[in-house]
Amino acid sequence: ESSIMNSNKVCLKADRISFSYDGVHRVPDSVSFELMAGEKAAVLGDSGSGKTTLFYLLLGLWQPDRGTLQGSLLAEGGTVSAITQNVYVFDTTIGELFRRLCPEGSEAVVWQSLELACLGDFVRSCPDGLGYRLGQDGCRLSGGQRQRLLVALAAARALSTGSRLLLLDEPTCGLDRRTGERMLAGLLAAFAGRAMLVITHDEYVAEMFKKKIHL
Repeated sequence: ESSIMNSNKVCLKADRISFSYDGVHRVPDSVSFELMAGEKAAVLGDSGSGKTTLFYLLLGLWQPDRGTLQGSLLAEGGTVSAITQNVYVFDTTIGELFRRLCPEGSEAVVWQSLELACLGDFVRSCPDGLGYRLGQDGCRLSGGQRQRLLVALAAARALSTGSRLLLLDEPTCGLDRRTGERMLAGLLAAFAGRAMLVITHDEYVAEMFKKKIHL
């Protein structure tokens, strides 16, 4: 990993950030935290506390109404890889989906990402392999397979672009505990030098992170 990833720099600093959809209710409301380069953290909170909104703010899709976002990632223009809720999956093949959303990634990176997402065996079992057609919004996949495919896409982008921050929104949704633990352990090992924020409702996932951010 690069010296930037392994340094003690503050990768990301949120200082009392708030956001409101309606001008009345703020979610998140006055949230502050620091994430060091290479540090991993679980993002926890009740439904409606603004966890996914926080990711949208970090991705720059929206701007906070109050507070500031700072850190080396923003100052130096670092890239971010993410999966968020309500992602649409194109009606195309697995291989074409990777080519569309991660054009920098080689086939080797695609397979490495599928293995990290515990989806490699499934793809190999398909008669068409990477040519397997997903159907509208991934309807030919189970809920767990669809979620793992999104994780694989984020991993492929991180591997091929050198993203210094991964944002994963409920990556273990629809997965049994054994698969979820194996997938997260693989991701934590593969991206040991990169910062990671993981939104989760699963207690066993939260236990895998020393640092926890409560909303």
